[in-house]
Amino acid sequence: MKPTDITSHNKACEVLGKDPKVSANIHDQLDDIADAINKVDNEFKADFENTDQPKWRPYFIMDRAGVRFGNSGYGRSHSDATVGSRLCQRFRTEEISDFFGKQFESMHIKSFNS
Repeated sequence: MKPTDITSHNKACEVLGKDPKVSANIHDQLDDIADAINKVDNEFKADFENTDQPKWRPYFIMDRAGVRFGNSGYGRSHSDATVGSRLCQRFRTEEISDFFGKQFESMHIKSFNS
């Protein structure tokens, strides 16, 4: 199985051995999906004490047109007034982070509005 095979919350719960009904809110569902993606991706765990480890995360553009996936980025903490996220998911590669941002864009948008 590849990280890109995680295409739904139900699939993520299968990978995690978790009942999908337990994660009722959108934030928990996105966390489950990220956890499953990272589990399938060689059990990746972000080590926040290791500044040499790249930790990719999706960013979303929030403007008058609404919310949409922007890109993925990594590096030391920074802030930008036009992009940002309340989500704390981190991934091993840019491609996986992009997949998470794009595949679940509607869920991310819903999470920003909740």
